[in-house]
Amino acid sequence: MVLTTLHTKNAPSSIARLRDMGIEPGLLATSINCIVAQRLARRLCLVCREQYSPDAAELALQGLGEVDGPLYRARGCVQCGGTGYRGRVALYELMPIEGRVRAAIEGTTDEIFEAAVEQGMTTLRQEGVRLALSGLTSLEEVRRVAGDAR
Repeated sequence: MVLTTLHTKNAPSSIARLRDMGIEPGLLATSINCIVAQRLARRLCLVCREQYSPDAAELALQGLGEVDGPLYRARGCVQCGGTGYRGRVALYELMPIEGRVRAAIEGTTDEIFEAAVEQGMTTLRQEGVRLALSGLTSLEEVRRVAGDAR
């Protein structure tokens, strides 16, 4: 078993990075079992986080419609040093190399991404929104870490 680190935007981009390094796509398709992308987002301070209702423009910026439940944003207090955040929470994107993803290995990063999503991959952004909806981080932090809505 070999574990390695690549600096890429997301899990599907790792395939393009490995091809850029000169690894044959056929070898990638048969050698890789899974790719995990991860990012650390700041965790909201549980002492001072502030519940709010985002406007339609903020939700649209995140690629969301209506949200069910409360959202929180950073406020700042003595406990968090005035930042509104205290600690970190991980966002993960797990992409098994099987089925349509394996068949798309020779395609573009977008084709690999689409195949992975069709097979059920939760993207970094989706994971971040889930964490925001659970009150662990903010939509602003998700956007900072995962980028704009695709």
